[in-house]
Amino acid sequence: MFSEKISTRIKVRPQFEEALRTAREVKAHAPHCRVIFTVFEMKRLERDAAELTALADHLTGMQ
Repeated sequence: MFSEKISTRIKVRPQFEEALRTAREVKAHAPHCRVIFTVFEMKRLERDAAELTALADHLTGMQ
């Protein structure tokens, strides 16, 4: 589990980066497994719709 309360305006978000790194490792070792991200508030994930769409594309590309 990862928890981060840092602003999305900050480009270096250690817990978020670690969560993405873990997701990549899981997909590499078990490509049939799903990786699920759960967030408390969407604004905690990205700042706007464009950034959220880019992140969704990135995560979908990991499949």
